[in-house]
Amino acid sequence: MKKLIWIIAIAMAPVIASAQTEKKTKLERKLERQETLAVQKEQLKQLADERNLVIEATTIYNRHGFNATVAQNNFVMVDSADFVLQTSSPSRIAQNGMGGITIRGTISSYEVKQATDKAPIVITAQVKTFGLGGGTLIIRLNSAQNSQATFTTNMGDTITFSGPVTSVEESSVFKGMNLY
Repeated sequence: MKKLIWIIAIAMAPVIASAQTEKKTKLERKLERQETLAVQKEQLKQLADERNLVIEATTIYNRHGFNATVAQNNFVMVDSADFVLQTSSPSRIAQNGMGGITIRGTISSYEVKQATDKAPIVITAQVKTFGLGGGTLIIRLNSAQNSQATFTTNMGDTITFSGPVTSVEESSVFKGMNLY
């Protein structure tokens, strides 16, 4: 009989211990998530205003909408008045030494807009690149993990980078050799 009581007591110990932890209510979790998103949005706004951001692409889209999931070192960088766009592929060698191209240029106009608090931050920049001429860069900062940068040349060629956003200092990208 004593053994049975001990077995029941040992079996009930985890149940009693788990009953001591408090679970957050749905409202508390929602408020926490909203606070986190508000802090992220403020950090993104600061990066956009300071012209200090890198979109490290996880997916690249062409003008026809075809996409490719890509490895590291595909990025769009805005660093004060400078602009860098880089593609790379681990399966081949190309002009930048990383299997793609690296285009650098300067930003001639830069505008940051946000329609409402819930709307994405939109950056519109006119850029002058070495080798491709002028173009338009449109960056949509939805969240720290989901942002897009679309570069369109004056000839109509378009490429879109989609991925997380970081500051230039926190970025882990490697810039290859410039095309021009």
